[in-house]
Amino acid sequence: MKEPIRILIADDDADFIAECLAVLLGDEGRLDIDSATTPRSCLAKVMNGHHDVIVLDISFSPGQTEGLDLIRDIRAASPDSDIIMLSSIDDSSVKLQAMESGANNYIVKGLTQDTNEIVLGIQSALAQKRGKKKVAVEGEILATSIGAVVGSAKMRHVFSLASIARRAKTQNVLITGPTGVGKDVVATAVSRTTERVPFIAVNCGAIPTTLIESELFGYVRGAFTNAVKDKAGYFEQADGGDIFLDEVATLSAQAQVVLLRVLQSGEFSRVGSTGVKKVKVRVIAATNEDLDDAVARGDFREDLLARLKGIPIECQFLGCGET
Repeated sequence: MKEPIRILIADDDADFIAECLAVLLGDEGRLDIDSATTPRSCLAKVMNGHHDVIVLDISFSPGQTEGLDLIRDIRAASPDSDIIMLSSIDDSSVKLQAMESGANNYIVKGLTQDTNEIVLGIQSALAQKRGKKKVAVEGEILATSIGAVVGSAKMRHVFSLASIARRAKTQNVLITGPTGVGKDVVATAVSRTTERVPFIAVNCGAIPTTLIESELFGYVRGAFTNAVKDKAGYFEQADGGDIFLDEVATLSAQAQVVLLRVLQSGEFSRVGSTGVKKVKVRVIAATNEDLDDAVARGDFREDLLARLKGIPIECQFLGCGET
């Protein structure tokens, strides 16, 4: 049996809480609804148990903690809860303050006599929760399918992102993190490898700078010494599938230019040729360097980084087993 979705409604208006409960309890088999009428009781309930959604009034009785102050404590105690801030103040600056403090939604009450908008807000939050849970489950299934053991919350998050990236078949992916955390494992999880869809893995850091272009994009006979016949590069081999560029930060300035062209148009030329090749390839890149810093130093192209960072995945702790 599925666990009920827990909702906490914090408002000093008991009649309002009763009205919300009356509307929501029509689905009481699926919802576990609690209430609090003071900031203290609200925070105590948050500290004592997880709530999927917290509906919080912006102001309680005079002399009590305001909702905007309370929301920060709630967010610190329950970072995964969706917080809906209720207010009689229809002011964009107050709404912005609430959102910056940690609210996921801001609803003005008093503009209507019923609770429809609040109920819709709660239903929206629950729908997002269900979506996140589905992605998390898919992530664990994905990890299991490639033999990875998901042993921490951080790892579950990484594989949830990998699951999203796997479905987004045309979105480039940038995987970042220190050496040894398993970026190659994440890349394998992201790739949609089948017998009909190629997955080509390239360690850019292991290829001499003078050869990186010819290895990635191929060459024609006579392009350089020992080029005795035409050769297809890794991008041609990956046509229709994925190419994993590990240590992408080591690419030379010229290789970055060619790679940017491929990402923009799918076109490139083999070294020594004026002919144009066209491929359809999704790039999964990985690096242990901070590419924003590399851009600031002038070592990496900003426009290339923007193209690579379609779906960013940071896996700082994947190999560490931290929780």
